[in-house]
Amino acid sequence: SALASRSWRLATVEIATRGSVAALLGEGLGERLAAAHVLAAPAATPGDRFSLEGLARTVRATENVDVVLAVRATTRGADMAVSIAVVDPRGSHRERRLAFLGGAIGRSRAALLAAAVLHERLR
Repeated sequence: SALASRSWRLATVEIATRGSVAALLGEGLGERLAAAHVLAAPAATPGDRFSLEGLARTVRATENVDVVLAVRATTRGADMAVSIAVVDPRGSHRERRLAFLGGAIGRSRAALLAAAVLHERLR
């Protein structure tokens, strides 16, 4: 409802989640979800710093949407580290969280964490 009340459209970009974020948000957001990008984990390059916020800004510009939710899941032992960035007309917000457990359950938990961060940002 926060997106609808502002007439904002959302795009998601997720890395190493196998589409968990799009699957969670897609049905409830309907036409407000304008684009969903699902990417495999990028290869790590020594000395290369990856910017999730930068990726979100690029998607926001190329998809012509108001809000981008970017999520990256990384296996850390038996758990999953989740990096989340939200870019909207007011600026940007980043968070890192831990989704206990890995695999499919960890990816589902990563999507729930991302949705919670988005919800809080839009309030």
